[in-house]
Amino acid sequence: MLERKEYEAWPEQLTEIEHKFTKGLKAIDKMLYSRPELIENTIFSKQKNKIQEEDPETAAQSIKEELIRQRDFMNKKLMALKDTNNRGENDRSELLIRIQNENTNLINECNYLRQEKHILSNKVIAISFSLG
Repeated sequence: MLERKEYEAWPEQLTEIEHKFTKGLKAIDKMLYSRPELIENTIFSKQKNKIQEEDPETAAQSIKEELIRQRDFMNKKLMALKDTNNRGENDRSELLIRIQNENTNLINECNYLRQEKHILSNKVIAISFSLG
């Protein structure tokens, strides 16, 4: 359970996801600032139409601000996921070390008990020879 192979690559996968996410956000930012007419192809086209009815000059800016707000929110979520993963990795490492130490102590105790058994067996054999 502690060494599940499918979880070994999680840090690398999260880093890769973060890089792709950041690269995608930069591309979206560049696209929105260079060609605001493309905003109509986004999920905010309905809001754009509603805002343009009130003030057509600020529609694109409002949509950009909403996209930036959502980008920041997703970035925070990604960072929280990354932090949670790091804490999980640390907890797993600590648990693994604790279990290894406990196993070492149990093995040492088993070896000590084997030696004690051997000594007691020799004493029983010696007593039985001296009586017999």
